[in-house]
Amino acid sequence: MENDEGNVPFDTPYSGLIVRSPDFTEEEALLKKAALHLDPPIFLIPNIPPNQSPSDIASQAKSVSSDYPSVWFINFPQNLSGDQQQKLQQYQQDILEYRSWSSLKWWTEVFQRIPPSSNSLVRLMQSRELAKLACIDMRNTPWLSTNKDTNTHRQIQCQTSEFHGRLISAVLFEFVQLDQAILDALEPLLMSIVRSISETTSFHDIKTIVTEKYEYDSSSNTIISHIRLVCFEVTEAFYNVKEGKSSTQQYVVCDMSFIDFEARFLPDQWKEYVVVIHAEQMEAMQDFVNQQTVDVPP
Repeated sequence: MENDEGNVPFDTPYSGLIVRSPDFTEEEALLKKAALHLDPPIFLIPNIPPNQSPSDIASQAKSVSSDYPSVWFINFPQNLSGDQQQKLQQYQQDILEYRSWSSLKWWTEVFQRIPPSSNSLVRLMQSRELAKLACIDMRNTPWLSTNKDTNTHRQIQCQTSEFHGRLISAVLFEFVQLDQAILDALEPLLMSIVRSISETTSFHDIKTIVTEKYEYDSSSNTIISHIRLVCFEVTEAFYNVKEGKSSTQQYVVCDMSFIDFEARFLPDQWKEYVVVIHAEQMEAMQDFVNQQTVDVPP
């Protein structure tokens, strides 16, 4: 366990486990069994109802996610120029199409399980289901070569004014080198996540954050990328910290655990499969993906 210690008074109240690793074992096993006969074994083929189109799904998805977001994408591109920059742009276009098609799969399944509704609780449930399906699907994707898939635990001890920075550090630990510019770029995202969490303490939101860093590999003259996916379920203890930050409390002591998945994107495998995907299925959700994406300047 990594401790994030500071000069915190020993009598600072312990806020508890503010987010925890969700358990998707049972559902993941069912989806894996259903995909065994497919080649490659793809989870959640987008079976769009006959009376709907991908653009219909996209419109409904944007409506829910505007009010109740639960999945975010963060890009960390390398500072490149010339031909290398062109390669990066094309690579990121491939990633955008992959994310868009995946989002269509996830949302199609969400609306089949929980039909569209204007009811706020139903929309919250749809948002939660999206984060769960995104996490399960990405961790079982043939063109993501897994490096790590585990539950990670972090402890945070800091002044309340430092809490947001420590949260970001906990999620990106040993993935990117953090500096103040990155923390400033990600602060609006963190506030979006906090605002999106239901005020109903009995409703345990699930959130999924997909980060991806891009690098130029001189040995192969190609762009490569590494993905870290973090997924967590909000607990009642989260509200203790939220209330503490808005009061006169000066310090925070809490724990957090989350699904921590790392992989390398395999573009050749993706391109082999993408030829059988209709262009509309890769384009329909691009506005949704862009809406949920933060590009951190290199």
